[in-house]
Amino acid sequence: MPKKDKYLLAGDIGGTKAKLAIYHPKDGPRHPLAEATLQSADFASLEALVAQFLTGKGGSICRASLGIAGPIVNGRVQVTNLPWLVDERTLRADLGAPVAILNDLAAIALGIPFLEAQDLATLNKGTPAPNGAIAVIAPGTGAWGGLPDLEWRCLRSLRLRRRPHRFRTNQPDRIGIAFLLDVSP
Repeated sequence: MPKKDKYLLAGDIGGTKAKLAIYHPKDGPRHPLAEATLQSADFASLEALVAQFLTGKGGSICRASLGIAGPIVNGRVQVTNLPWLVDERTLRADLGAPVAILNDLAAIALGIPFLEAQDLATLNKGTPAPNGAIAVIAPGTGAWGGLPDLEWRCLRSLRLRRRPHRFRTNQPDRIGIAFLLDVSP
């Protein structure tokens, strides 16, 4: 990557692993220039993890957006299952660029309108309802103290009403609760 270019940094930061990627602003989200999955626990902080990822990449970051496991309050988050306290202002200073941190599932939900047909799998045939409920189910290791293969999270917008809905996986010893969200305007 040329040293003078400016790039977008995107990441999905969880308690087990962090997925980071760099994009050129003109190439769009389907064409990462570099990407990596790093073990979160191998780093003392998110800043250290990001610095390691960026080492040798050249160029500079013009904007960053990171979905992080945990509730974001006033631009800060205590990362789920890690001793990291992430502060948006600190990341902004480290990168020298605007930084947005979001709850990781809020970030996923915000990306749903940009999915294409090849990104989707139909679970139950039906007719989509305008302004109907949608769910994001994200398998991982952070749910309920690290149950493997089952970490769910459901978000559609910041204005939401939760209605619990129980579901079972194909493994009878694992159960979770999904939230069906009201997405009316």
